[in-house]
Amino acid sequence: MLSRHTPQSWCRDDFIAGFSYNLTTPDNLMYNLTMETKGGQAEQNEIKKSPIYIREVEPIGEGTHNVFEVDKLDEFIEAPILPACRLLFERGVCTTLSGASRKDLEAGYGWIAIDYDALSETNKQVAQRLVEEKSGSLHPGEDKDGTMFILSIPFEHGQDTTVEEVKMTSIALADRFQLQPPIGMGAYKIEELRETYGLDPNDSSHDAEATEGCVYDHEDQIYFLDQELFDAWQAKKRP
Repeated sequence: MLSRHTPQSWCRDDFIAGFSYNLTTPDNLMYNLTMETKGGQAEQNEIKKSPIYIREVEPIGEGTHNVFEVDKLDEFIEAPILPACRLLFERGVCTTLSGASRKDLEAGYGWIAIDYDALSETNKQVAQRLVEEKSGSLHPGEDKDGTMFILSIPFEHGQDTTVEEVKMTSIALADRFQLQPPIGMGAYKIEELRETYGLDPNDSSHDAEATEGCVYDHEDQIYFLDQELFDAWQAKKRP
């Protein structure tokens, strides 16, 4: 199940703008084909209508894609969980996979996968409480793969669960997470920097300030890929 959707890579311009953000593709639309004309004759004309029930939401499909522009997100994220993933993105929570379509009806719930290792300590506690409340589950990775947290959005009424119900439930669950540094979305821990550049993890002489183009945040002990991302984070945490 976890391989059928697409990772959301950090979207630089959208993080800077602080946009409100995971939508409907043409396959997710129903069509009303009959329309009355002035002459009294009926003609075929497509009138697009958003799906009302989860059973009407088509799965977007499988594959791995990096998304860098907000107007591309609708190609990869299904409508019922889009607002929740936008909210998570705004708060610096890195999501990687998701699903909320008719394909998920058999499982009985929609879901959003979150990079657990990238969460702040506060948000890790939020995730753990959601696990205790049976609104999520933790999945340790193998080898160097990190732990994934799966946020579960139940389809309370089975086939008759509406898109709006899933949307509101997922927003409420996502809202439990607090603003945090956007680890994995343009910001990285110093240990990740050293690993990326093949440096000795204990060599304190190599930090983000010694890496061309990077900006180090001494307060949060993370580095940003450029000054603009750093400034955006400062503005977010000190509105």
